[in-house]
Amino acid sequence: MATARTLALLVLSAALTSSCSGTKDVPVKGVAAADAAADALWIDSQLSNLKSDVAAVKDAAAQPDAASDQTSAPELDVVAPFDAAPTAGLWWRQFGVAKSPLRLGPVAVDSQGRVIVTGGCNSPVDMGIAVTQTGTGFAFLFAAAYAPDGTPLWARRFGMSSSHSAITAVAIGASDQIYLTGHFQGGPLDFGSGPLANAAGSSNNTTDIFVAALNPNGEALWALRTGGDSWDFAGGLAVAADGHVVAAAQVSGHLQVLWLEPGGALQQTVTSPGYVSINAAFKSVVNHVAIDAAHNAYVVGTVSGAPTDWGAGATAKSKFQQGFVLSYAAAGGALRWSQMIPTTVGNSVVGSGASVRSIVVAGDGLVVAGDFPGQIELGGGALTAGTTHGQISGFVERLRAADGGHIWSYGLGDGSSIRGLALAASGDPVVAVVASKPVVFPGLALSTLGAHLVAVDALTGAALQDRDLADIAPAAVWAKNRLAAVAAG
Repeated sequence: MATARTLALLVLSAALTSSCSGTKDVPVKGVAAADAAADALWIDSQLSNLKSDVAAVKDAAAQPDAASDQTSAPELDVVAPFDAAPTAGLWWRQFGVAKSPLRLGPVAVDSQGRVIVTGGCNSPVDMGIAVTQTGTGFAFLFAAAYAPDGTPLWARRFGMSSSHSAITAVAIGASDQIYLTGHFQGGPLDFGSGPLANAAGSSNNTTDIFVAALNPNGEALWALRTGGDSWDFAGGLAVAADGHVVAAAQVSGHLQVLWLEPGGALQQTVTSPGYVSINAAFKSVVNHVAIDAAHNAYVVGTVSGAPTDWGAGATAKSKFQQGFVLSYAAAGGALRWSQMIPTTVGNSVVGSGASVRSIVVAGDGLVVAGDFPGQIELGGGALTAGTTHGQISGFVERLRAADGGHIWSYGLGDGSSIRGLALAASGDPVVAVVASKPVVFPGLALSTLGAHLVAVDALTGAALQDRDLADIAPAAVWAKNRLAAVAAG
């Protein structure tokens, strides 16, 4: 893995109470990195939640993650006031104004090292540059780009009529096109290529799915709407090197996978026969999506313990929520294989069960990562987090892409939580993990608590390198009811 230069983007927020956020506390939402060759390395993750009203916090105590009720150690040793001078090698940018909280979306880095930030709110946001708006309404989604040194390049705002909307995934194409997916309520929603109408018209009683593409300057290339006449929640999307896109969402209570041509035309849609649900409001069962060179789709996430049918018959009932890994064929959309990951112990940390958070295609196989309480069996022997309520472990596994067969797997131990995966330019997976206790990878023990980016060998799973985010970015910038982005060179 190239190590000459790493760019890390941290997006932080303090406790928020406005209905704009959809939840009382908005957690850190993403980490993005690019190596010396400026090849994109994207991790869509949710790190820890900073819940403090004071402007400066040192050695902050562990705080619950609002998205999962998880208690995890803060990933930064020092949190500085928003008007403090940035630490050498860092840049930061504050978004928004006082009492104007944002719904922060995922972030990404393109091949030129430009940082793409997404989100939404229902009042104007100061992004450091004039904002171009399409569509009207009191609420909006946004995307903005910043140069590697933090200089704002452009900002786009997409208007609509409801705040129950979100961008849930962003991916970067081979020519730095920006692909977005999410869900919107009310509408119409316009990215600049024409308004997308909600299936129920202007009703605020349903949400629909969108997939959109922007050029590197943020200008719309195409956008489409999909979904039913009920509540639909977006999950993830991925783009192949040739521009084909796959997206997955929860539509009218079923899993739906979409394949799109490079120009945005819908190629095919597959809907699972079984009903799916999760114990979380306004959230899809889908956490992440990957696509291989043949355009086969890979979908991971979390589903309730009730039996469902992904396309090959009913799954077994589980007492607790289960993680899942699915593969659907590009030709015809048939389910190729599935892996269900039940756990022996329920735990509110991960919604009373196991969760698969992320997946990447690595060579001729897949690398998958997630969290679990209790004990799970992935094919290489039992992995144990513990038997006490509150104990949780991250896990990493490699599967054969062709049939989902197990190659290797390991747990990280109690006190670890996986937040995302990405690929380095070398093709090695990089794991984002937050440690509230010492964590052990094969060949590497992490004694420093907080957030780490750990590169692992795709063939063996052995750790190759660790980047402690406390070393990359020893100071973060934030203020109450404001957001800030921090990058380290």
